[in-house]
Amino acid sequence: MSSQLKSHPGRILAMLPAMVAFLFAFATLASAQDQPAPKWELYGGYSFMHFGADIHGQLPGALFPLSSRLEVNPRGLGASGTYNFNRWLGLTLEITAPILAAVKAH
Repeated sequence: MSSQLKSHPGRILAMLPAMVAFLFAFATLASAQDQPAPKWELYGGYSFMHFGADIHGQLPGALFPLSSRLEVNPRGLGASGTYNFNRWLGLTLEITAPILAAVKAH
């Protein structure tokens, strides 16, 4: 004889304790993360981008296709500051700048 429950209400009653335990376990995790947003957030960082890709395309009405290599940004600095008015709304000011250095020709 099979141990599976054949009726639909029987399946729901069998899964109910597992669903309740699952919800209680994750409800405590969610409530632990319910903290107020900080008034200020500051960030500073360094970036490096080297795409190594070519862009190919043709302008409307052009006779020949165009090709261009994406520019390499070897060094950059970034900083941002955010003022949070409340939990959902904040204002961010951001600035980025390349670090000027001598680049060797290949």
